[in-house]
Order: sequence, then structure tokens, then C-alpha cells
Amino acid sequence: MIFTGGPAYRQGELEVKDEILEVSQEVTGSKWQSASGDLIRAISFIKGPKDTPVRLKVKKKNGVIKEIIIKRGTINYDFFFSKSAILEEKRLKGKKNKFKVGYIKLPSFYQNFQKPNNNQENSRCSIDIRNDINDLKKNNVSNIILDLRGNGGGSLQEVIHMVNFFVGPDTVVQVRDKNGQNYPLPQISFRNTVLGKRIFDGELLVLIDNISASASEIFAAAIQDHNRGIIVGIDSFGKGTVQNVQPLPSKIFGEKNAIKCTIQKFYRINGTTTQKIGVVPDIYFPMINEVYDVGEKFYKNILPADKIKKAPYNPLPKINQLVVLKEMSQERIQKSLFFQNLNQMITLIKKNKQKTKFPLSYSKLKKENNLFKKKLDKIEEKMNSYKNLSFIFNKKYRLNKLRKKSLNNKEFQDRIQTRDEWHSKLLKDPYIEESFKILKDLEMIKKI
Repeated sequence: MIFTGGPAYRQGELEVKDEILEVSQEVTGSKWQSASGDLIRAISFIKGPKDTPVRLKVKKKNGVIKEIIIKRGTINYDFFFSKSAILEEKRLKGKKNKFKVGYIKLPSFYQNFQKPNNNQENSRCSIDIRNDINDLKKNNVSNIILDLRGNGGGSLQEVIHMVNFFVGPDTVVQVRDKNGQNYPLPQISFRNTVLGKRIFDGELLVLIDNISASASEIFAAAIQDHNRGIIVGIDSFGKGTVQNVQPLPSKIFGEKNAIKCTIQKFYRINGTTTQKIGVVPDIYFPMINEVYDVGEKFYKNILPADKIKKAPYNPLPKINQLVVLKEMSQERIQKSLFFQNLNQMITLIKKNKQKTKFPLSYSKLKKENNLFKKKLDKIEEKMNSYKNLSFIFNKKYRLNKLRKKSLNNKEFQDRIQTRDEWHSKLLKDPYIEESFKILKDLEMIKKI
């Protein structure tokens, strides 16, 4: 697990499923002390003074061994909560009105379970997302990208509130208990609240990947079934079950031992399930994650995918432009140098994973691995040359809020720097640019 907002998360190279082979810490000058095999010693090497480097020898998911240097630091909890920005079309000569899109990143469906009804900022994601949407609307934003990539889920109550923001007080998900009883959610008492009201009528695009799980899948599936927005990316994780952690008797099993039990399954409002299958996007984006065994379907003894009765709900008319939008996006992706190189990398890694014969000689094996690494590095170098040509960021957005949050000018400048670093990271993300283009296509088609 990579903790959201931690030094490894901010550095960006270490990924889930990477295997750490060795940890090294700087002793003096250019001398490093290494630890491998001894877990306790390795952990002690990871810890250290702020702003000092730690070097990790890592076996990447694709099999390549590389070194990653991470600067030690504290966890920035701002990364744990929702964040929003305004993406504005790069100004063209003679064009007065700029097309703009609101971008919201939600790392998890968080909630303070000790104070579940706390409406303060950063206590519940539904409150923060509502503030994001309202601030975007104040800036005349009528298109939103909601990025759920890497979002492993969270609170069921929060995801229900969030769906209601876009569809209004209607059914979001169905839950079946161990007795086979079905419960469409939300219940009536849930709907008659401020958090049950529709607050955004513009276009919505939801970005998912195969780490988007549980509550993320409930949200994406509900938006899809209500015909309320466009889902893009790759098939989601496929977790359609609810677990409960029960403590085990300490006299038999010792202190702090527990068992996780599956107590419910959840279903889409159309009666199908996300279990094992996940949410299939309306528009497919090639992603490197596809080549790795990530998802419920790769686990042993998983519950099967099944169906139940459709729940009562009121879907909007189908999005007629979806077929055309899909064709336009696929045509761009096929012509994109980034995606061409990505597809080369995917093919290369898949071919390497399917290998069944390996040399017994260490030197020959090392030679093969080095050759494979060189091929990947060459492709990655081309992919890193990607440049976003579609949008820039509105730097004035929420500037006053950042100033009010800051105790002094130094803290304000630090917040500006953190925001600008985040913007720079987003500018290097081709999936956000393609999502931006899809929404722009939709606006253009609607005018015809």
C-alpha cells in the first residue's frame, strides 16, 4: 500500500505491486548503507530525518529492476481529500469564449466514522465534493471530469449522497443480505436531506481504472445506469461484496486477531452486478495496468457474478452522441504517439509474461533482462515526451480560499507551490487531456 499524500505517493515512481528488494540510506557523502532480506533493518533504513534521501532497489510490476530515490518527508493530508481545478482551453486567436472543464480528483470515499454527521470540511467527501461543485459553478463551469482512478472505495452513505448530487433523489444501488433479502438504497429517509438533492445539471465524465473498486464502482455503475454521464477508462476492479471485521476470542487466537466475513453483496440498480465483472467503460482508454493481475477475478474462491431483480428507478434518456464520441476518441487514440508507444509497451510486457523458457545461466538471464529493460526504457522515453496541447489551468480559481486557510504569507506560498506541483502532474496526464477533448466534442455535437 502506498499512503496517499506520503513521500512515495508524491514522488510518483513507486507503484502498487512493485517489489522492494533492497533499501539503502546515505551514510556520509556518496556512501550508502544497504539492507536486504532483514525486514526490521530495512524499515529502520526507510525511516530518517526529513528531506534526506532513501534509495530503493525495486522489481517493477513489469519485471524490470530499477533504483528509486525518495526524499523522506511528512504525509501531506491535503492529497487524501478531494481537490478541484478548472481546465481552460488554450486561447485561440480571434476566439472570445474559452471552453472550460471542472476537474475533481477523489482519492477515496472518506468519512469520519467517529463523527458521521460532521459537516466540516475534510470530514466527509460528500461535503467536500458539494463545495467543489458549487465553487466550479460559481466560475460558470458546466462540464466536470470526476477522476476515480486508484480510488479503492469507502463509505456507502457518502457514495449515495454523491450520486444524488448528479441524478437527484433516486435509487443508487441494491444490497442483498445473507438471507437473500434485497434492499434498494437510498431509503426514503436518506432522500429528504440537503445531501439528497441534485446540484449539478451539466455534463459529467467519470474516469476509472482497474483499481477503482467498491464505492467507486457503485458510483460509476449508478451514473451509467441512470444515463447521467460518460464512463471512460478500463474495466474497474470488480468488488461487489460487503465485509465486516469480527474479533476472534483472545484466549484461543491471542490479542488483536480478527476474521473478515462477507455479509452482503451489492448490485446495480438494473439487477446486474459489479462482482468479478467490474464496471465496463463506455469509452475505452488503453492503460498499462491492464497487463497486471489486478482485480477480484484474479482472487481464489471469489463469489460468482449473478443477477437479481431490477430496482425501481428513473433513468434519463440514453446519451445519443455516445457512439460518435467513442469513434472520435478512438481515432485520436490511434493517431496519438503516446498511446501508440503505450500499446507497444503493453504488447512487450504481455509477451514477456507469457515466457515459459528461461536460461539457467545467470549471465544469460541477466543479459535477457537488461535487453528487456532497454526496450522498455526506450519506449518510456518516447512516452515521457508527451505534451498537453489542449488546456491550461485557471490560476485564480480558489486563490482567496487558499489565502484564508493560510496563517501567514509563507504558508500561503507553500500552498500555492503544492497546487502548482499538482497542476504540473496533471498536465503530464494524457487521460485527462483525452477526457477534456471528449467533453469538448460533446459540446460541439450538441450545437449541430
